[in-house]
Amino acid sequence: MTATEPIRLLLMIDDGTIGGGPRHVCDLVAGLDRERYDVAVAGAAEGYLAERLAELGVPLHPIRLANRPDAGAYRRCLEILAATRAQLLHTHGGTAGFTGRLAARRARLRTVHTYHGLHYLHFRGWRRALYETTDRLFAPRTDRIICVAESDLRLAERHGLVRPGRAAVVRNGIDAEPFFAIERRAGAGGTGREDERERGAATGADGDATGLGSGPVIGTIGRLHRQKGHRDLIAAAAIVVREEPACRFVIVGEGKERVALELEIAAAGLAHHVTLAGRTHDAVAALASFDLFVLPSLWEGLPLTLLEAMAAGLPVVASDVDGIPEALGDPPVGRLAPARDPERLATALLELLRDRGAAARLGEAGRRRVREQFTLARMVRETQQVYAAALGVGDGGG
Repeated sequence: MTATEPIRLLLMIDDGTIGGGPRHVCDLVAGLDRERYDVAVAGAAEGYLAERLAELGVPLHPIRLANRPDAGAYRRCLEILAATRAQLLHTHGGTAGFTGRLAARRARLRTVHTYHGLHYLHFRGWRRALYETTDRLFAPRTDRIICVAESDLRLAERHGLVRPGRAAVVRNGIDAEPFFAIERRAGAGGTGREDERERGAATGADGDATGLGSGPVIGTIGRLHRQKGHRDLIAAAAIVVREEPACRFVIVGEGKERVALELEIAAAGLAHHVTLAGRTHDAVAALASFDLFVLPSLWEGLPLTLLEAMAAGLPVVASDVDGIPEALGDPPVGRLAPARDPERLATALLELLRDRGAAARLGEAGRRRVREQFTLARMVRETQQVYAAALGVGDGGG
């Protein structure tokens, strides 16, 4: 490549939904220096990823990456590498990391891989053993590995998933301006909620249909998966509404646990207090409808939805796991509760519901922390520096 020729960069991801990984990839693609990087993406042909890349005008090369070794996906990956003439491959997700790095090795291509949380270490049995062994084998053959939190890097080092000098922490960043604007609409010191009708729009139904009433709204956003701790949140909600009957909970997201969660809500007698609002593509509207944000996850990387809630000025209560304490800082700009402990979670929620002054101060501190530490520009700049290190050129345009 010459000094003026852009680097041909291919990003590959095994998930096309509106989750954290695809959003991270799209935000990164949007922020990269297009004079320095000629960018393409390989991933699912339909869904959020495809729609957002079309908006950005970024080429998408369809590939189906099943959660298992797949010779067809491997051949397709080789075809994409040849078609794009990629000089650097950046993989996201376990299956993309396996298939992409295997193909890149045959193509003699430089590689970067991002861990968006080492989720498989929370599995049991052969799946964990297979993924862990695979990542150990690929570690010395990957030019650079990115971890989105210091906690992930320490965990990866402990399990032999990275090599000294080849790993970097690049904490997630977000385009925070739309979330900062929530406060400007509501006014200084406001909650960000507009009125009953806008709240209903944010949660996918009208106010009466959700049964929200006029009490404080505690909300969360995340796929309905056991990782997100929704069962613990429902148990905590039962405690909270005994003390604060006007309080309402909204869970925004969709997933395979929906039916089980509906049954738990009904069994706890919380049908008028807890709403499963379904999927949304408008996190700004959803967060504008909340008074308090809760993230009861069992494990995480460094969650984007938490950063967005902080940017929106919401007081937050979250599990004390993985990258969450890094997001909140020291001292934390939110309340931390142990994972899998509904009573402690409920206590933290009740403290902020009853002390509005403390809640408002935490909300403002969270907004400042995002503005100072978790910008998209910083994340893109540091990622480009990793690319430069992987390629052995310049400073990545950072």
